Amino acid sequence: MSARSSVLWLLDWNGWLESYDPDGGDPAVTYPTGTFGVTSDPARALRFTDGASAMAFWRQPSARTPKRPDGKPNCPLTKFTVMVMPEPGRK
Repeated sequence: MSARSSVLWLLDWNGWLESYDPDGGDPAVTYPTGTFGVTSDPARALRFTDGASAMAFWRQPSARTPKRPDGKPNCPLTKFTVMVMPEPGRK
């Protein structure tokens, strides 16, 4: 039996995280806010080996602009509230 993987549920968007690029968006913008995709289909959600790796992914900073104007890390996805959950439908 294989272990269940973890997925991220975005409470603000009422869906599963499907894609994320912390450097995404208009390249002319000096302070990227990233791009992400949300799906209502759990089969399309990004999978993580465990909750810790899911949270590390959620907190990953932009490589293009690692600091926000206020000096704090630029981690665009942390703007949203997430829950790490077991992959739905697998036992």
